[in-house]
Amino acid sequence: IPVLKWFPCQVPDDKCRFVFDDLMEMQKAQLFLRKDNLSFEPHVSCCATNNVSKVCTELYTIDLSRKSESPVQELFLRVRDPLILRCRSKYNTSQFGNKWHFGNKQLKKNMTLEGRWKMGSTWVKTLYAFMSSVEPHNDGNYTCSSEEIAAKKTAVVRILDKGFINITNAK
Repeated sequence: IPVLKWFPCQVPDDKCRFVFDDLMEMQKAQLFLRKDNLSFEPHVSCCATNNVSKVCTELYTIDLSRKSESPVQELFLRVRDPLILRCRSKYNTSQFGNKWHFGNKQLKKNMTLEGRWKMGSTWVKTLYAFMSSVEPHNDGNYTCSSEEIAAKKTAVVRILDKGFINITNAK
């Protein structure tokens, strides 16, 4: 049975540790990711470990506050896979927001979850978009935007029924 653990870094290794005081820990304990101070970190990874191996993946994040080489990112999923996208942004006041759109329609409230946190002199907001199971009609552009910080980035989600190569260590 695998054990799942969340980490606040791109490369989840032995050097990946938390350094937070008790006040921050208490204030961010509303959700599972917040409980471990992960909801507002720039990079979040999840690792599944059993007695055979350890497999890690990074939570798919669009960071509106960072300049990236490409405003469009691509993500491939299989039919019936879960989808979770995270949009993160920083601003100097709490009076700003992020919005997720699929195509030209804003995602419904039951498909998103928002959090905010004051870190020093800036506010960090995260907005998650999720579906428990994707179907071919969920294929397309998911755009996160914030009018206040004049930023917009898109994740192109491709839903594949076939086409993944399954690589195993079978002997």
